[in-house]
Amino acid sequence: MPVENGDPLRVLSVPRPVGDNPYQTLLYRALEGAGGSLLGDPLSRSTLRSHEGPGRVLHVHWLWLKGGRVRRFVRSRRLASTLDEARALGWRVVWTAHNIVPHDDTGEDRWLAEKLARAADGVIVHTDAARKMLNTAFDVDCPVRVIPHGHYRDAYPPLIDRDAARRQLGLNGDRHVLLAFGQVRPYKGFQDLIERFRQTDLEATLIIAGNPRDRHAASALRSRTADDPRIRLDLRFHGRQETSLLFSAADRVVLPYRRVTTSGTLVLALSLGRACVIPDNAALLDISGEAAVERFVSIDDLMPAIKRSLASDAAPQERAAYARAEQLTWAPIGEQTLDFFRQLTTPDPVAR
Repeated sequence: MPVENGDPLRVLSVPRPVGDNPYQTLLYRALEGAGGSLLGDPLSRSTLRSHEGPGRVLHVHWLWLKGGRVRRFVRSRRLASTLDEARALGWRVVWTAHNIVPHDDTGEDRWLAEKLARAADGVIVHTDAARKMLNTAFDVDCPVRVIPHGHYRDAYPPLIDRDAARRQLGLNGDRHVLLAFGQVRPYKGFQDLIERFRQTDLEATLIIAGNPRDRHAASALRSRTADDPRIRLDLRFHGRQETSLLFSAADRVVLPYRRVTTSGTLVLALSLGRACVIPDNAALLDISGEAAVERFVSIDDLMPAIKRSLASDAAPQERAAYARAEQLTWAPIGEQTLDFFRQLTTPDPVAR
């Protein structure tokens, strides 16, 4: 039975919206505004069986595997079995591929990503470049839709005056401030940034701020910064008020990624009107556009790119960042997502 526009379309999110990450909250608020319905249940076989009828979408964002090798193996197989059962019960499985392949992946992470790519009835990516990466990584035989990542402007307090923010943070008001923000994981390249920064005499303050999800990576950062007073580590979870304060103080936001598909930090920087230094990466450029960023083409070009950016007038880049975020409004994203889900729940899904 097809799902017509007047029928309810129910979405079960995997994982359920996470309180410290506003992305899912903003997405599903927009989707419900467009006429969809988010189920609050956790993923389980009983949940899958308790909802019947047309218009059911299992929407997968991330499949986190944690623990040792045996635990990761068991969890990956259990999740794969659950995906198969969902499809057997009539659910449509849709994967939003924030990362095509987990950037700090093990064999189990890749195995599960490949399983998800095969099991999906549809895939959402945020950029045209990510669509190409998906088709290169996997033999995807389902519809793929490009739907942008929405801005975070409504989820964080607005910026305050730079000098006032620096006073609150105890920073030298005469130095440039570089901010690298996000979960501390090897693929983020924070250690590369620290190593290159230490090799210069740049009169700037480098702040590395983020949740130390990888304790080994966090330990490596601490071991390399203790003797350089220009570098400040703030390795913990930051609430939204604190996050806004850090971005308020920053002259540039640096994203020294080794590997990347989509960057919530880049979207956040654009949302708050901050110029960025990013890798010369097509997926990131699809998000930011060229006017809001300075690009580095290799790790050897990272510090030169930072210096190029600092030598230029930040105001045009900041205006471009803010204007780019204006294009990433949530209402049309919710409508596009719901439209894709509806098409996938008809008997004759859309062609790729």
